Amino acid sequence: MVVLPMTQYSSILNDFVESEFFVIDGDSLLVRCMCTQGPFLSFIYTVECFLNDFIQKGARFIIVFFKDVEQMYFSQPYLLFLRTMLIQHLDRNTDLILHTEFSNCLSPEWQIFLKESYPYFMVISDMGLTSIQTDYLNIFLSHTLSKKINVVLALGEESDILRIHAYHVQSMYGHKVFFTVYEKDILRAWETMLKHLTEFKDAELFLYKHLKFNVRMMQEEVCQAISLLKDLWPEGSDIRCAFCVLTCAVGLKIYKSMLEKAKVTDEIKREPLEQWNEKDTGEGLTMDEVADLCRIQCLSVAFLCSLPLSQRAQIRIIKSCWTVQVFPFIKMLQRCDYLVLKYLNVANDWKLDFTYLADLRDNFLWKNLVCYYELEYCAGLKLELGKDIQNCYQYLWNTATTIAGLCDLGEAFPVRNTPKLFLQQTEITDKECTDVPSFGLIPIKSDIVEDYAGTILEDLSFLSRYIYFHFEYWYL
Repeated sequence: MVVLPMTQYSSILNDFVESEFFVIDGDSLLVRCMCTQGPFLSFIYTVECFLNDFIQKGARFIIVFFKDVEQMYFSQPYLLFLRTMLIQHLDRNTDLILHTEFSNCLSPEWQIFLKESYPYFMVISDMGLTSIQTDYLNIFLSHTLSKKINVVLALGEESDILRIHAYHVQSMYGHKVFFTVYEKDILRAWETMLKHLTEFKDAELFLYKHLKFNVRMMQEEVCQAISLLKDLWPEGSDIRCAFCVLTCAVGLKIYKSMLEKAKVTDEIKREPLEQWNEKDTGEGLTMDEVADLCRIQCLSVAFLCSLPLSQRAQIRIIKSCWTVQVFPFIKMLQRCDYLVLKYLNVANDWKLDFTYLADLRDNFLWKNLVCYYELEYCAGLKLELGKDIQNCYQYLWNTATTIAGLCDLGEAFPVRNTPKLFLQQTEITDKECTDVPSFGLIPIKSDIVEDYAGTILEDLSFLSRYIYFHFEYWYL
């Protein structure tokens, strides 16, 4: 753990003449802007607001994502996908300078880059999303300070119109001495960490007690599915539709394969895998239940492509979590998400529109539809989809089952064919609607004002005496 005794809270741009150029660590940016598992658009919006604050104040910076750091997220597939989406969005949909060619902060190529560019400071987080990431970030901090480069902590910054204030660590001679003394230990720790992460990357993963899959097999299925989709949609596609179809197709096909292997295998082998930590997950989901879950995901993407943000912003808040039987399958789909996005990014021979890369899926919308079919639909409340949403949904589902070779799973309608509950039963609340405050001038009597303004006062909006009274009472 790196100790930062000389941390100062100061203006990081205006108070330092040399701070015209700096580096933002992309993974620290991810930690800084990480939010709940809601719409991906909310996360990207938070990132862009943070970066735009620097841009508006005339700052000049680059963002770096190290290749080896990706392996730290393999036990957290949602974060792995979120990181991949962030990199692709910044690269494709912004004018920011992005570097992804460096392996890690200790590589010779990175040392050369630092000598040539010599940034005044780096924005790095001192805390990670996992314990192993925190260890890595502390190595990064120690190495950066030893190179006579100052550090700005990614967490705790505040800004106003003119300045951005943050915790600033000045590089000192002691930092160089510390890294020199412990350099061999740090390198050994990093190599051990990387070796452990590489082994986990190639391991077989258990979904349930009797179902397991291999990540390499999933990679092959994703590549094959993309090839089939290119043949079905030679004219190209919106990234949201292609992403949804491929994720559902690969998820359905792999789950079907796991169920078939489990029937053939007499012995149940279970190796301890800490990352799943499964408890009472039961026998998992049936193929029909998995199909229902994927149908609703296709329907949510159809809504996503049709509804404006103003309507999506008004959906109710679903605080329910996925049940313990559903959650392992959701994690498997998240691994599909990552691989699909990774290989779509290099599909240069196919026309894909990446404009809506930041809005691939809305988990709030997905859960709202799941909740509707578990509660309101069963109570007789029918949802009118409209022709556009209905046609889009049918198109997505039919394409997904065609690619997976599972047309026997049924048609797009009915959406639900099983009574299985996918969400834990908790309280559901509508978003609070606050009254828009009245705007207007406070009425006063003044001969000078009346003589100066004349009849124009009749055209101005004044607060009523009742509203003015309540305003005074609230203010006091």
